[in-house]
This record gives sequence, C-alpha cells and structure tokens, in this order.
Amino acid sequence: METFVIKEEGDHLIELIKDGKKTNVTVDNIKRYVDLIVKYFAHRVDVQISMIRMGINEIIPESIWLKFSADDINNKVCGRARISVDQLKKITKYEGYSETDLVV
Repeated sequence: METFVIKEEGDHLIELIKDGKKTNVTVDNIKRYVDLIVKYFAHRVDVQISMIRMGINEIIPESIWLKFSADDINNKVCGRARISVDQLKKITKYEGYSETDLVV
C-alpha cells in the first residue's frame, strides 16, 4: 500500500505530511497525496535556484538580465543550438584534404 512518502536518491524518504510513513493513500485522500507530490517536486529546488539567482545578481544586476527572455540568456551563455553550414564552411581549415574531397 502507498503511503504519504516520496523515495528520493539513496533511498532517502521524504514524508509529505506528519506521520506520512503511517498514512496510507486511499480513495478519499488521493487528491491530497497527488497535490502534495506536485508541490514537492515543483519546489524542491527553490533554495538552489535562489542561490544561483543571488550569484548572477552579483555579476549582472537583476534590472538588466530580467529584460532578456530565457532563450536570449541561453543563447548568450551557451551559444545558438543551430549551426550554419555556410558559416562552418567559411571557418573550416582542411589539413590533408580539400573542400571537394569525397570524405568531406
């Protein structure tokens, strides 16, 4: 029988309510159980995200980086996911091969 507990990494148990290990999930309380699981997983990294945000704010003021979308920030930090083949051809240096060789 399922109880009001979540098993995390390393078999670490998180009780969703007081005495969650002893509280069985039933038809009558399953909505509460699901709501608590969703809430737990939605907020379990809040502290880590807050620390990352504080670190970023030390480098770039929040008033500046909040003007950018998540995609803009991702592109600035990681670069664009799409690679232009034409651009790649322009910067490629061939050693022992040429652009017209079959293997290229």
